[in-house]
Amino acid sequence: DRCKIQLNFEKLIKVYRFTSTYSLTCRRSSIPLHIQNFLRHLHQLPELSGYLEKKLRTEKLYYAYRFQEMPLILSLVEMEHRGVAVNTKIFLDVKQDLIVRIRNVECESRKLLQKDVLLTSPDQVSRVLFDELKLPRIQV
Repeated sequence: DRCKIQLNFEKLIKVYRFTSTYSLTCRRSSIPLHIQNFLRHLHQLPELSGYLEKKLRTEKLYYAYRFQEMPLILSLVEMEHRGVAVNTKIFLDVKQDLIVRIRNVECESRKLLQKDVLLTSPDQVSRVLFDELKLPRIQV
């Protein structure tokens, strides 16, 4: 059972002020534990928000956060609440297609290298590319 509490920030502050005057750890409390834990740290939210915004701006990620990620939150919450319908047949078809494509790539690499290389092994691929084929290593 998920807790179906919808509170805005002002209501959270009121709940926090109310519950902070009483013991949140009372076993008979109707407030779910995760909400109790959240309320205990609610007073730190403005400070944390300012710190995170400053960090996002420093890293030049604020635009993506504000105009790409934030608008998706309500949709993601709704999806989490209602669930997401998935057509498993499409995923199975894509899986089969990928298996065939991976086999083709493995066969092609076997022909070109004249030996078996496990393409999912970074060590084996690295040895072939840099030790055998002498490709330059690029630092990123």
